[in-house]
Amino acid sequence: MRIIQLFYGNLYDDGVGNTVQTIDRQLKSMGYDAEILNSWITPDMLTNRYFAPDDVILYQYSVRMDPLLQYVNCKKVLVFQNITYPELLYGFNIDNLRMDCECGLYELDSTKNLFSKAIVFSEFSKNTLISHGWKEENIFPLSIMIKADLFKDTPDKNVIEKYKGKSTNILFTGRIFPNKKQEDIIRAFHVYKNKYNKNSKLFLVGPVKCDDYSDYLKNLTHKLGLDDAVIFSGFVSWSEYLAYYKAADLFLCMSAHEGFCIPLLESMFMQVPILAINETAIPYTLGDGGLILENREPAYVADMMNKVLSDNELKNDMINKGNLRFRYLTEDAGDKKWEDALNTILLEISKEKNLFNPVPESVLWKHKEKQTDIPDFLSSRSSKKIILYGFGAKGQELLRNDGNRLNIMAICDKNINTVNTANVPDNIDLLNIKDSVSKYPDACYIITVQNKAALVQIAAKIINCGVNSSDIFIYESDERRIYQ
Repeated sequence: MRIIQLFYGNLYDDGVGNTVQTIDRQLKSMGYDAEILNSWITPDMLTNRYFAPDDVILYQYSVRMDPLLQYVNCKKVLVFQNITYPELLYGFNIDNLRMDCECGLYELDSTKNLFSKAIVFSEFSKNTLISHGWKEENIFPLSIMIKADLFKDTPDKNVIEKYKGKSTNILFTGRIFPNKKQEDIIRAFHVYKNKYNKNSKLFLVGPVKCDDYSDYLKNLTHKLGLDDAVIFSGFVSWSEYLAYYKAADLFLCMSAHEGFCIPLLESMFMQVPILAINETAIPYTLGDGGLILENREPAYVADMMNKVLSDNELKNDMINKGNLRFRYLTEDAGDKKWEDALNTILLEISKEKNLFNPVPESVLWKHKEKQTDIPDFLSSRSSKKIILYGFGAKGQELLRNDGNRLNIMAICDKNINTVNTANVPDNIDLLNIKDSVSKYPDACYIITVQNKAALVQIAAKIINCGVNSSDIFIYESDERRIYQ
């Protein structure tokens, strides 16, 4: 039996990736044959039976569901990292991710039929699954562990010499991304600096993951006159990362969405008192290891900052409680909870039937391709209504070259709201998949997207909306052919 962590993302410099590595170490320390598969499932894996019936997939779910996972005949456990609220991602030119998050939340309803057990990292995530139909007895809440030995490494001397003790230092660690709400930290810091402590600095430590949002934060910083007081570190080395914690007097978290919030654990271990907003998983992770903020109003947050930073007795009490909370989540209970939970899950799922669906032939395009020249395709379907999926360069090419011969009724696209309507004839609708199926139930679909991995996801979505797989085709631009 193998235990395979399946996810698609960055193993390093990422909260989910760090968790994957931590779980891998834990499984191996327990004697399991564990591995990490950082990939989407491909048709090859299904036909070559990459997964054995007694294998266990721990599926890391943080954005989207792998469309082919439902066809894998093995044991499956959901590791639910939670999904960023899509509304937090408006306005920063990351519509693809926003729509992926919307789809991920929609797909969450079906997870109870694909996985028999789930691991979550907060009561917040547990409640999210319950609201999507999961039974509480099938959900196992655990804490995310950090490798404490890494935090005993030597911090960067240059950062410490430059900042520690030279000013009152406020810290937040995390990627520069809209859900982290660094703008609320900046606004609160602006009030604190002007009202309570001129000699203070704010450190926003983390890589830029959204250029538009980073520009917005830097423009806000400039507008508030904080250019010399707010430090955007960008990506830092591990020793520099530790040094910023060593130099910090307070950790301030205003994030609007967290599935756990690992930096809270890091701050506890590094003896930094914590102020954090009362949202999503944050209060569950923080417990009594810091102080909770009840709203985002800058004057209120600044007052709480001053309350902590001006009272050494309160600050030391917060640090001591943070130490206790850290030990509860990791040393005292973490390892044993993980071992007990994993053993219980593996024992229970070993007695259950594997949850999977038969593989439809349409999924295995690579192994069963029926190619047709466009003239032949047209002659055999001259009266068939057609929906064109994808209106990038290839979709526009097909419409331009063959649109007058194809009975195209509508265009679908992942970014339907951004389609340049100047290139779309007035008699062709712009619709999402669901609406196109409703309006043209007998139509066939031609997918013009050229990315093979994306093709499988798109086809799966179309099939899930009720379209027969035999009515789905692929446009191969280079060969000017249609594939089924």
